[in-house]
Amino acid sequence: MIKVQRISTTEAFSVIRTEWNDLLSRSNVNSVFLTWEWAFSWWESFSEKNNTLFILIASIDDKIVAIAPLVITKRIFFNFLSIKEINFLGKKTVHGEYLDFIIASNCKEKKIVESIFTYLDNNRKQWDILRLTDIPENSINIEYLADIALHKKYRFIKQLTTICPFILLPESWQTFQRSLKKNIRNNLKKQNRRLQKQFELKLDLYDPLHVNEELECLWALHEMRWKTKGLPGAFIEKKKQKFYYSIADRFSKKNWLQLWFLKINSRPVAALFGCKYENKIYALQAGFDPELSKYSIGQVLLGKIIENAISNNCYEFDFLRGTESYKYDWGAIDRRNIKLDISHPGIKTTLFYAMSFLKNNLPEVYKRYALFFKKVKKIYSKPFSDRCS
Repeated sequence: MIKVQRISTTEAFSVIRTEWNDLLSRSNVNSVFLTWEWAFSWWESFSEKNNTLFILIASIDDKIVAIAPLVITKRIFFNFLSIKEINFLGKKTVHGEYLDFIIASNCKEKKIVESIFTYLDNNRKQWDILRLTDIPENSINIEYLADIALHKKYRFIKQLTTICPFILLPESWQTFQRSLKKNIRNNLKKQNRRLQKQFELKLDLYDPLHVNEELECLWALHEMRWKTKGLPGAFIEKKKQKFYYSIADRFSKKNWLQLWFLKINSRPVAALFGCKYENKIYALQAGFDPELSKYSIGQVLLGKIIENAISNNCYEFDFLRGTESYKYDWGAIDRRNIKLDISHPGIKTTLFYAMSFLKNNLPEVYKRYALFFKKVKKIYSKPFSDRCS
């Protein structure tokens, strides 16, 4: 018999690291964004008063066979409508790219998903919308959730959310170079020669004894790059900085951290923050000195990191979300993520989706309705005697 229990406290979350990662290693969704380290660091850094842990643990004979890493978020939409969403941990601010239910591969996944959804159905007063974002398109759980939700007469919406380009890496750097377009291959060789002729050129991995200082060097290079576009960059928020300090420390201890620097004359001029997990490289953030852009230092850095990945038997380099053209210069192909919305077919959620449609398709009409409901809310928030005056 499958037993489903809920983890709702940070303390309980903190002590299941070993069981969590062991289950993940035995699942078909073994992504770095589903590790305990990523999920717990996200919760520590970004949880707010309107968030409540809703991690569901499925067990058979007291052995954990599945984890649904969820959180309830209470939101106010359109100035008056209170909606309680269930999301994956890691859904906002710093996004996990590949999220899903973690289920042991030797189990009957549909039965597990049914048990998890039955728990959600039995506790439906605690939530309005189950909004599961960034599930890989090939996840079998999408089909299972659709079947179960529709059978139980829930509203079900499926949408494409993000595209994540990635490279399948061959066994040798020479083979990879030959696969590149001629102009990319020639430019890479040219810029490497120019840099080596004029400077002492070196690729360095971070110093484990000074992880925080190395992170701050990345942030400085990242900010320099984005200033040229008139934008502040990703690390202006203190919560994001806290998250990256936390994840860098935890990943470094697991030998997952990939924080690379391209240096000329011992000075860092380009950097990439990523991780190596299960022989895949995930590229999360980057930065470079724009004064050296004529040398294509971002491209040179990427080339050296990919070469290093191939030499260390990695089989995939993932650029993650975003369809920037430079990713396809390296021969990237697309991986698609899906968002599922599952909700009670009641008045509240019907109104929510109707207002969402107006906001996205008829913005002027939406503004009028939003203003009207704001006035109604203001009136009904007063004592009855004041409403009549």
